[in-house]
Amino acid sequence: MHGRLKKDVVEPTAEEKEKQREQVRTASALFAKLLELRKSRAFSQQALDMTSKALSFHPEFPTLWGYRREIITSGQIGTPLIDILGIEMQLLEKALRKSQKVYSIWFHRRWVVERLFEEFGRETASDGTQKVLDTELELCGRLLSVDERNFHCWNHRAYVTGLMRRRQQEDTGTKGTGGQEERTDDKSLRSDLRQIDLSLSTDLINRNFSNYSAWHLRALLQEPPPPGCEAVEVLQPLDIDVTNELEWVQQGIYTEPNDQSVWLYHHWLTLNRGHDRPRITHCALFEGELFVFFSRSVCVAGCGQKSDSPEGQAEAPGAPKALTKITLQGCASQSLSGQFEPIERQAAASVGCRTRQLPAGRQRWALGWRFVPENSSSACDAGAIVVEVEVEVSVEVLGSRADGGGAAVGSQR
Repeated sequence: MHGRLKKDVVEPTAEEKEKQREQVRTASALFAKLLELRKSRAFSQQALDMTSKALSFHPEFPTLWGYRREIITSGQIGTPLIDILGIEMQLLEKALRKSQKVYSIWFHRRWVVERLFEEFGRETASDGTQKVLDTELELCGRLLSVDERNFHCWNHRAYVTGLMRRRQQEDTGTKGTGGQEERTDDKSLRSDLRQIDLSLSTDLINRNFSNYSAWHLRALLQEPPPPGCEAVEVLQPLDIDVTNELEWVQQGIYTEPNDQSVWLYHHWLTLNRGHDRPRITHCALFEGELFVFFSRSVCVAGCGQKSDSPEGQAEAPGAPKALTKITLQGCASQSLSGQFEPIERQAAASVGCRTRQLPAGRQRWALGWRFVPENSSSACDAGAIVVEVEVEVSVEVLGSRADGGGAAVGSQR
C-alpha cells in the first residue's frame, strides 16, 4: 500500500510460538477480568493499572480505552487529574509506537489533549497548553516522516493547529492594569505557525511528490479568511511567491509527469487560487418551485429539514432564513422568506437508498437546493409570469480552513 514493499515474514521457531501462545492466554484472562470489572462499574486505581498493562500488550482495544476514560472521570482516583493525564500521554506514545493507524488510540489522545487544554487554561500565567500543543506537533512530524499519508496523523495535526490558532487569537488582546485593553505583539508566533506548516509541506513534497495531503495543506495556507474575519491575524493567508511556486511545481511535473497530485495543485495554483469560493451557477423555476444550484457542494444555512420524529419537532432554533425577492409581471415585487431543502435522489418504491433516516438536525451537503416559502399563499396570482428572481443564502464549505474545520463563506446572491 502507498508504494511500500511488504517485508518478508520470518517463520517463528517452535519456542517462539509457544511463548506467543502463553502471552495470548495471559492477555485473554486479563481482558476477561477487565470486562467484568467494567460491567460492575469498578473505578479504582487497581483497575486503571490493569488497563495500562493490558493496553501495553494490545493497544487496539477500544473498550479498554473507554474504560480508562470512565475511571479518570469518575472522581474516585486520588491522583491529581493533570498527573493522570500526563501518564496517559506516556501510555499513548508507547501505543503509537506499536500501532499508528488505530482509531481508538487517536481518539483517546485527542480526548487527553482536550482535558489538558482545559486544566492548563484554568491556571493563570501557565505555558502548559503551549507545551502540550508543541509536543503534539512534534509527534505528528515524527510520524509523518515515517508515513506521510497517515490520515489519522494528518487529522490530529489539523486539530492541534486549530487549537494553537484559537489560543493565539485569544492571546492577541489581554486586559492590562486599570481595565484598559492591551494588544500583545504575537506576530512572530503567528508567522511561525504558518511557516511550520509551509516547511512541513515542502519537506514532505520534496521527499515524495505524490503526497495529496501535503499539497492540500499548502493550498489551504493560501486561502483567504472567511467573510467577517478579514482583520483576524491568525487567519490571514500566507504570502507565497507564485512565480517561484510555479517553477517548483514544474520541476515536480518533469520528475513525475503522470502523478495526479502535482497536476491538481498546478490547476488550483493557476486557475482557482483565490477564486474557488462556491457561487450560485443557476436558478430555475420549474412547476412553480424555485431551485438553486451551486458550483460545489455546500450546506445552506437554515435548510429547514423536517423532523422525522412522530412529534414533528421544529427545526433548530436560531437558524437563519433564506431571503428570496421575486419580481412578477403584473404585480409588485415580493420578498419571500423561507427555507432551503437539499435535492436528494428519490428512492424507488421497491428499493431503499438508506437503512435509516438521517436526524433532523444533521447538516446536508448538496449541489442543488429547493426553496420552500414559509407562506405559500403569499404568492401572486397563478397566472402571473415571473421575470426576475433574486435569492440570497448563507452557505458553509467543509474543510475550508487549514485546521480542517468548516468555515462560512458568507451570503451568495
